[in-house]
Amino acid sequence: MSGHEPELRTARAWACWELAKTVNPEWPSDQEQIEQESLVEPTREEVAKNLAAHGLQGEVGEWMKALNEA
Repeated sequence: MSGHEPELRTARAWACWELAKTVNPEWPSDQEQIEQESLVEPTREEVAKNLAAHGLQGEVGEWMKALNEA
């Protein structure tokens, strides 16, 4: 992602996708974008690590709480 704080924006985008997949596991990934950008979908642990490194204090906990409630 380009623009201000790309690492944070990327971490949050993957966190949102992980939450969306939890709510409805049948939703397909955007394979075209993944291929165009040479992306590798991170594991849940990698998403948490990136949120911890670039997000707000407590953001990982709130994200995990949302995942558990989904």
